[in-house]
Amino acid sequence: MIREMAIPTIGTDFAGIRWISDRPDEEELSFRSPDGKTQFLRCEKPIPYKDEFLFAAGIDGLSPATQYEVSARDAEAGGMNRTFRTLPAPPGKRLFRFGILADSHCAFRDKPGSPRLFWHSLALTEKYLGRLADLGAEFAVLPGDLTDNGTPDEVEAVRKIVAASPIPCQVLIGNHEFQPELFLKAFGLGKGWQSSDHHGFHFVRLRTFTPDELHADSEQFRWLTADLAANRDSPTFLFSHFSLHRHETLVYDPDCAVDNVEEIQAAIRGWPQVHAAFAGHKNMPTLSVVDGVAHVLSPQVVHYECGFDTIDVYEDGFIRIIYEIDELDLIRRSEKAHESPQDIAYRYGLEEGRNFYFSFRRQSRENG
Repeated sequence: MIREMAIPTIGTDFAGIRWISDRPDEEELSFRSPDGKTQFLRCEKPIPYKDEFLFAAGIDGLSPATQYEVSARDAEAGGMNRTFRTLPAPPGKRLFRFGILADSHCAFRDKPGSPRLFWHSLALTEKYLGRLADLGAEFAVLPGDLTDNGTPDEVEAVRKIVAASPIPCQVLIGNHEFQPELFLKAFGLGKGWQSSDHHGFHFVRLRTFTPDELHADSEQFRWLTADLAANRDSPTFLFSHFSLHRHETLVYDPDCAVDNVEEIQAAIRGWPQVHAAFAGHKNMPTLSVVDGVAHVLSPQVVHYECGFDTIDVYEDGFIRIIYEIDELDLIRRSEKAHESPQDIAYRYGLEEGRNFYFSFRRQSRENG
C-alpha cells in the first residue's frame, strides 16, 4: 500500500515525484492534464529501506502554468492523489542558470542518530556539484557551512572538491567554519566579503560567520554600501549564510538571521537594484518578499530533505527549482531521525516557497 507521496520538484514543463510503498512491484503513476488525457509512468527499480520501498519518477513535456493531477496506485489499495501547478513561462529568454549547494557540513565522522548525513557529506558535495554542471548551471554558490567543525582536514578536503568542480564555485563562510581565518585563506576570500559580475548581474557575497557582523558601524557594512553605490545600474543578488530577513516560519529560532535585520533591510531599501537575498543556515525552503526583495532560503544537501537549487535568471525575474538527491534511502534516513511530523513538515517548507517564479517588475517597494 502506498504510504506517502510528495512532488518536491516542479518546473515550467517538468516535475519530479517521490512516493513510498510497502510493496516493491506493481507501482504506477498517472498524470492527468486539464483536457482529461492521462499518461502513465512506472518506476521499475524501487530502493528498499527497512520495511519500505522508495520510488521516484519524473515527467517532462508538460505545459507551463497548468494544473495536473498525480495518482499513485498499487494492486491492493486505492492509492493517493495530489495536484500541482507547473511554473509560468517567464517573458523573454533565460539569461543564465546558477546553482546553490548549501550547508554540506563535510566531516569525516558520523554521528549516530543525527539527521545530518555526515558520513556521505564529501561524496554528496562532489556528486551534486557535478549534477549542477549537468543541469547547465554556469557556476555554483556555496553559502557557508561547507565544513562541520572547520578543522584543517575538513577544510582541505572541501577545498580539493571545490578546486576540482566542473563549474566555478563562489564560496561563503558559515558559522560552522570554526577556524575562520584558516577557511578564508584556504579559499582566497580575503576578509570574507566579495562581489563579482555575471552577464550584467551583480553578485555580492557577505561574511556572516556570526549574526552580528553586518552592523552599520562595521567595515563590511561600509564596504557593502560603497559596492551598491558603485553598481547602482546593475541588477543585484545578495548572498549570506545567515538570512538577512527573519522569516515568519523561523521567528521562534533566536539565530535564524542576522541580529540587525531591520537595519539591513532599511539599507537595502535605498538600493532598488537589489532584487534578491539568498541564504542557507536554517535550510528550510522558504520565500519571503520584503520591500520588493525576495529573501530565499536554500535546502541542505545532507539534511532532510536533502536538496539543492537551480536559479534561472531572466531579464524580468528568476525561477527557483529545488532538486532532491538521488539517494532516496539517505533522504528517508535523515527524515526518520526527526521525531515529530511537525518538524519534518517544517524542514520541507511551504509549497509556495519551494519552486516559484519571482518577477522583478511586479514587486512593490512601498510600505514594506
